[in-house]
Amino acid sequence: MSMKPNLKTDEKTWQGCLGFVAMLFAIVVGVGSIILSFGFGLSWARVNKDHVAILKDYLLIAAGLTTFATIIWRGMMTDQQVRIQREQVDTQINQLERQREQVDQQREQVELLRRQIDSSNAARYIDLLAEGTKLLEAEGAHQKIAGVAILREVICGLDYEVLRNPAMTLIASEWKENYKSAADLPYLKLIKDALSEGIKLGARSNISAVFEAPNDNFEWVLVEGFASQSYSGGIITNENRPHISTIMQEPKISFRNVKIYNGKIDTKEATFSDCYFIKCRFKEIRIDDINENYFCDCDFSGCNFIFYERFTDTSFISAKFKNCYFIYENIPSLIVLTSDETEFTSMDWSSFLSARESFDDFMNVD
Repeated sequence: MSMKPNLKTDEKTWQGCLGFVAMLFAIVVGVGSIILSFGFGLSWARVNKDHVAILKDYLLIAAGLTTFATIIWRGMMTDQQVRIQREQVDTQINQLERQREQVDQQREQVELLRRQIDSSNAARYIDLLAEGTKLLEAEGAHQKIAGVAILREVICGLDYEVLRNPAMTLIASEWKENYKSAADLPYLKLIKDALSEGIKLGARSNISAVFEAPNDNFEWVLVEGFASQSYSGGIITNENRPHISTIMQEPKISFRNVKIYNGKIDTKEATFSDCYFIKCRFKEIRIDDINENYFCDCDFSGCNFIFYERFTDTSFISAKFKNCYFIYENIPSLIVLTSDETEFTSMDWSSFLSARESFDDFMNVD
């Protein structure tokens, strides 16, 4: 054990003793003065003036010592209060440190629990993926419906997102194999809905599909969620859900020899060849799309026609357009793209478009 003296404690003890002695001395001198004054009478005081002067000095000294003792005492009390407050602050700091350590321990426990839950959820979703795959491969309609429902749970589950794309691939593959029966098999509608929900959550399958219509009157049921899609033949109407305007936002999508009714057509992403557009609406169309397709009763109000050169002879366009028009107040625009510049201009639209007063003659589109 260290025997090093505590200088602060010794100094406080010395100051306290000095104050006590000073106060005791003042009391003795005061009492002695009273005894001399009243015990020997006033005559003694007059005769012994020197003694009185000495006594006066002692009284002044006693008063000074008393004042000093008072100051020392107050200082000791103040120091004691400060020391107590400092100890209280130190105690509070220690308590806060212990609380912080407890919070850190609780955070570590929560993180450990979260990892355990994640591991448990991963195992659960892997089991669901396997079970859904097994049911989807079964022959019975009820098993397939159950399989799609389970895989939809994997797709829409927010706990383990890494399995979304594999689940999307499984059901997209099932759709690809059975798309011709989409109107007759209820579980395929569930697949279409699950694929749409997966797209909203940022998931996508890795299936590239080529869909061919079994006959010219086959009506397509459009789906999202494929890596690429190609539609050949058949019909697309405004009754399709999702609309063709939504499907055209899909990556690498193309249409060949398809009749498309009552749709808002966006040719920026989708590719069309030998297609027939009937009562559709266009906001932009390129000369390549005009050359490769046919248009009947379509609305080109406010449409941007994008050419790569100016044409003085538009007869080739007239051959592609039948009863197409624009609203008089919303005239189309011509954009000529060359290697040197982009020119915004106009042309004689009357050679292949008619001007109408209102939309009354045009059916509503999606």
